[in-house]
Amino acid sequence: MHNAFAETNERVREIQNGVIVRDARDGFLKVRFVAPEIVRIQYAPEGEWKGNGTDACLPREERPVPVRIERADDSVAVSSEALHV
Repeated sequence: MHNAFAETNERVREIQNGVIVRDARDGFLKVRFVAPEIVRIQYAPEGEWKGNGTDACLPREERPVPVRIERADDSVAVSSEALHV
């Protein structure tokens, strides 16, 4: 992952519409709401986000989704008005 987050010891970083969480092996889990009813979850075991390699996806405008982030000692929960992850 080519950003300042990868260079720190930070475990959780809030992003627009969600979070990125670093696991114990330095992989990254991204949980991001596309809409209150749709959540996109990606995992990058080596820290590099990869595209899905399909031409079927169209560019989309990212819109803000109100989310609530709850942190505990060993977990992070992200919720919208419709889903809890």
